[in-house]
Amino acid sequence: MSSERALATVRRVGKIEPIDGADFIELAHIDGWQCVIKKGVLQPGDLCMYFEIDSILPEAEWSEFMRDRKFRVKTIKLRGCLSQGLALPLKDVGAENGALGEDYTKVLGVKKHDPEAEKEARENANRKKVYPWWTRLPFGMRVYRWFHPKRGSWPHSLPKTDETRVQNIRNLDSMINGRLLYITEKLDGQSLTYYVDQTYSPTPFKKGCSGVCSRNVHYPEYRPNNWWDYVQENGLMESLERFCKSEGRSLAIQGELVGPGIQGNKLLLKERQLYIFNIYDLDKRCYLPLFEKLEIVDTLGLTHVPFLCFDEFLPTTEGFLLIAGGPSIVNADVLREGIVVRDKNDDGMSFKAISNEWLLKHKE
Repeated sequence: MSSERALATVRRVGKIEPIDGADFIELAHIDGWQCVIKKGVLQPGDLCMYFEIDSILPEAEWSEFMRDRKFRVKTIKLRGCLSQGLALPLKDVGAENGALGEDYTKVLGVKKHDPEAEKEARENANRKKVYPWWTRLPFGMRVYRWFHPKRGSWPHSLPKTDETRVQNIRNLDSMINGRLLYITEKLDGQSLTYYVDQTYSPTPFKKGCSGVCSRNVHYPEYRPNNWWDYVQENGLMESLERFCKSEGRSLAIQGELVGPGIQGNKLLLKERQLYIFNIYDLDKRCYLPLFEKLEIVDTLGLTHVPFLCFDEFLPTTEGFLLIAGGPSIVNADVLREGIVVRDKNDDGMSFKAISNEWLLKHKE
């Protein structure tokens, strides 16, 4: 499941529980989440504006109480209770007419806390683009731009990498009913996609294209950054081009780049490593099933994200959150960030569960 994340949505309050020893706060359950609220401001069945963790609230009168936290919503513990998200009455944010499920992220100006994207944006802003000498000739820059797709324009038919949190899935039972699921470790790093498309023509004079992507930005040609440097240093593009040419296919390899200099290197690795989680068929516009993906990963000499095996687990929100915790398979001395659940026959069906223990440790 991949979509733009809705950080501020209208939701219905479930049960509300008292907190031992607390006179002014109580615990509200909203879908699969629980958060601490001011006592009496919401009742079971009320509609509320719910802000997910990772939200950066706008500076406004209604959000002033969050200034000391730099307007960021994250996982915390209050009076021993886990609190994830922020729930406010609709009238407090000027959304009295909000309908259940309505997305107010853009309306309210809520942004996502994404240090990876922020760092990438700073690096791109400070890095001056060097153009060939002939672009200074008359019409030279126009010709250059004709043959070079604009950086940032997302590749044709390629989906972005992102999974829905399990707490946000209201129809979890029906969604996973009858599916053959497998679970992998979720790694905290940088999303890296590299692709070879033999059929798409970005210009009338060019057949086929290739490139590298971060989570949000497309780099159709080399730029000195973590993504392109890793691809070049390990010859990944050349091996994929040979494979696609021999098989007559167009594929995108998607994985997580982890290690020194990336997201604080929470796995404490000594060198960078790419772990593959998806392979996307650009011609058929679908993710490859698990068995075919593993064959290609093996053929290209790549490494798949670690599998987590359990004798049995409860296919519920609480069950997935329970197994999200524990030591990492990549480095048993640190906590794993969480898990990703996928369908063996349809990699496009996926969701994630983030370890609450990991969130509290890293103040996320």
